[in-house]
Amino acid sequence: MVKKSIAREYANALSKTVTKESFKVCIQNAVDFGNILKEFPKIVKVFENPAISKEKKENIVELIGKMANFDPTFVSFLKLLVEKRSISLLDEIAKELITLFDKSEGIVRGTIFTTQQLSQEEKEKIQKELEEKLKKKVLLREEIRPEVLGGFKVQIGSKVFDATLANSLVELKNYLLKR
Repeated sequence: MVKKSIAREYANALSKTVTKESFKVCIQNAVDFGNILKEFPKIVKVFENPAISKEKKENIVELIGKMANFDPTFVSFLKLLVEKRSISLLDEIAKELITLFDKSEGIVRGTIFTTQQLSQEEKEKIQKELEEKLKKKVLLREEIRPEVLGGFKVQIGSKVFDATLANSLVELKNYLLKR
């Protein structure tokens, strides 16, 4: 929880120093840099090693920034993270950046759980119905779950929209028991 709070502070600080367009670029840079760190975990060890000078670490950040064509503000942000020994928070910071952007754009993200891949038409229909209900732009990630049995379930934050066969059977049972 503390990591998330610190990551939120870094994300807020970055969001306040850039334009909206630059903010989008910085989000993508954060995701890309996170992927680089996952692909080359030894880089993280270099950044966290107190025996390696701040200048060498900044040179590494500059080199990666140039090679990946990162926004200069984002490169400066990375240098700050390295200086504060907070580079390990980058994944959380990236999530917080996306959350801030989504909030500013009226976007909510969720997951749709199904037993099989939905057609694009089915997914768009569900998405449209959710957008009308929530009055926000909805972006759904699809996840196949065999235990769903039939239908689908959508989770957006703490909200769950359950249109599964199992839920329909429970509702039918409850209805019949009340009669």
